[in-house]
Amino acid sequence: MDNNDLNGFDISNLTDEEIAMFRRMEQKSREREIIKQQEKKRREANAARLVKARRTATVAVILIALASLAVAAVCYVGNLTLSQVFSSVTSAVGSLGGGGGYPYDVSSGKVTDMRSIDNKLAVLTSEKLVLLSQSAKPSFSVSHTYASPKMKIENGRLLLCDTVTGRYILCSHNAVIKQGDINSRIHCFAVGTGGLLAFAIPADGVSSKLGVYNEHGKKLFDFNCADEYIISAAFSLNGRYLAAAAIGSENAVLYSKIYIFDVKKFEQIEELTYKDTSVMEISRAANNFIAVCEDECILISDKKASRIKIKGGTISHFAGSSGGTFAVAVSRYGSHDEADIKVFSSGGREKFTCEIPSNIELMDYDGTIVSVFCGNDTLYSFSSSGKQIGILDLDTQAQRLAVESRHCYALCYDRIRRLSTHKRQSEQANAINAKNKTEPATTAATEESSASIPVTEEESTSGGEAA
Repeated sequence: MDNNDLNGFDISNLTDEEIAMFRRMEQKSREREIIKQQEKKRREANAARLVKARRTATVAVILIALASLAVAAVCYVGNLTLSQVFSSVTSAVGSLGGGGGYPYDVSSGKVTDMRSIDNKLAVLTSEKLVLLSQSAKPSFSVSHTYASPKMKIENGRLLLCDTVTGRYILCSHNAVIKQGDINSRIHCFAVGTGGLLAFAIPADGVSSKLGVYNEHGKKLFDFNCADEYIISAAFSLNGRYLAAAAIGSENAVLYSKIYIFDVKKFEQIEELTYKDTSVMEISRAANNFIAVCEDECILISDKKASRIKIKGGTISHFAGSSGGTFAVAVSRYGSHDEADIKVFSSGGREKFTCEIPSNIELMDYDGTIVSVFCGNDTLYSFSSSGKQIGILDLDTQAQRLAVESRHCYALCYDRIRRLSTHKRQSEQANAINAKNKTEPATTAATEESSASIPVTEEESTSGGEAA
């Protein structure tokens, strides 16, 4: 430091006593700054200890509460094993704190399904079911030894089944609710509001049998299907109705039937037959149902069944939302490099169609965002009005896809990636938007329907009003 300078002041004209005074003031200022920093560190350390103490107290309270609930559940329901109780408690405790973030390492060869549930990602592998938070923190997990694990998610309930042995586990987003065993191979299954369960199984003397159970495993009623195989089932949003799709053959001609049941009354209320038609899946659309066929969707609503024809191609993928809107991916006839996305309201009205310059390999839709992964390793995302909002080149193959609002989860070999649905390469996105020229549309309001008797049929082409 220049002897003629003290903190920017010219001291050449000061006496030695004045200079000494200034230097003492400077030293005291430094000492005050050191004391201030030390005090700040002490406050931060005390705050950290307080947070740790509160977290420990929270963990203790949660442990006591979960242990009490678990013991009560075991005593009352009698269907949970101690290992599952322990798994639920340890999972809840383990969910405290943050995760390591995405991408999340996992063996893609072991992943059999991946779906979103209550702002979490449910990942089913050949060994366990794990729910990941938005920071990739495992918030709940349960191990299994199922030979053929399958899962379905409805209304915050997850049903995990072994379709070979008939064992199953019913879960919420953070705990095991019930385990059971129907001791039979399972053709298909469904889960509904309040833990309602339905299983279609083979049976003596009939082609298949549909059994409906409450959340405690008590059977409510059976339905024997003499000549058709039940291949798909779904509950309505309010849990009042159950729909089952079945396939049969007569004189070498394929046909499909759709059965509607009133769960509250324990009875069948409707039977619909479609000749020369193969129903691939049935799904709920709020309190209505959607039957997905090769080149059409059948909307079964209050007092009518509307056939929505898909022109120019076949349906390769289907995804429904909790609000009743649904999306289909259409593979065009004679073209491997072009496809369409069509989104419909809960009443069957086409909201928009978007053209995709590649074949669609994966699709998911949550009611606000529809995302597709294509053969060109590109992820396309569209808003509820049909606007192309995201386009990402993943530079790799994806095996699974799950949409959760502004993010999309993609399983790419040994990693699960969390991607933004709103990122895009502007030139390509603008070209797609200009080509599609979609018009904004509002989602039709979903109303609770009453009993669907009698059911009449209407037919429309894709793009027309179907309800």
